[in-house]
Amino acid sequence: MSPVLEFEKLSYPEIDALPREKTLVFLAISPLEEHGPHLPVGVDFFNAGFFARRAAENLVQARPDSNVLLYPPIPIGANTFRFVGSVWIKMRTLKRMILEIVRSLARFRFDKIALFSAHGGPFHLLTLEEACFLARRKFGIKMILPGSAATVKFLRGEYLSEIEEALGRKLEEAEKKALPHDFHAGWWETSMMLLIYPQLVKPVYKTLEPVLVRFRDLRTDAIPKLGKGEGYMGSPARASEDFARATTQIFFRLGQSVLMKLADGQNTDKETESILSKIVRWKFWLVRSAAISVIILLVFFLLKSTLW
Repeated sequence: MSPVLEFEKLSYPEIDALPREKTLVFLAISPLEEHGPHLPVGVDFFNAGFFARRAAENLVQARPDSNVLLYPPIPIGANTFRFVGSVWIKMRTLKRMILEIVRSLARFRFDKIALFSAHGGPFHLLTLEEACFLARRKFGIKMILPGSAATVKFLRGEYLSEIEEALGRKLEEAEKKALPHDFHAGWWETSMMLLIYPQLVKPVYKTLEPVLVRFRDLRTDAIPKLGKGEGYMGSPARASEDFARATTQIFFRLGQSVLMKLADGQNTDKETESILSKIVRWKFWLVRSAAISVIILLVFFLLKSTLW
């Protein structure tokens, strides 16, 4: 049996026979969302599946005694741009669905799980990080979102030197200025589709003018109002397979280190946490504190009414 396994293609005895201490479960999840006139609505979904499968292949190549169980990719997500072709669900629905799936996996005694997402919506990532946090607390498993911290750093331009090294050339000043504004269906995502699904990329991408926006302008209703309202933010015309290869090389290198530690059962929470993780923890303790306060007040009033 191959060390990279597809959950839906196995029988239950085959699933049950997997050694739990040597098996990780990878779950790719990203929404269907418009990505300009040149890309399919499945960009994030395709990318998430690509990263999950390639990361699995890299891991078992480095650790031949490990297995990776690929759960079927799920085409849903939160915090998408409100535009034709975008399908969005509520954050709590996304969180609940992930936790229900993970609850079953935990019951099957799989306790090392990694989520993969290629959708950069901050509230989507926040929800996935919260799901990981709650799954660790509720089910006693190790569950991480290895790409969250890297995504934030990539958008901040913290990997410029690594990108230049992987490309084998210096980035032009115009490229350095464009990258921090490459939010949606731009340079990177068009490059990724040229790499993994070139037949789905419309040639018009070469003629699209840059639409450079600020982060604070990224609202879910922003797409029709930016540029010519064509559903992209960034510089699609700069796209190339070489750029996709260079950036994925960096992401896989960063992810491989974390996933190897997960395979060994080590705690990788700190390495995979982004700034969003602090919000998750703050929200958790705030809700818990509020619940405790309500309980104390109820007990107080019950005692008060009983004694008086």
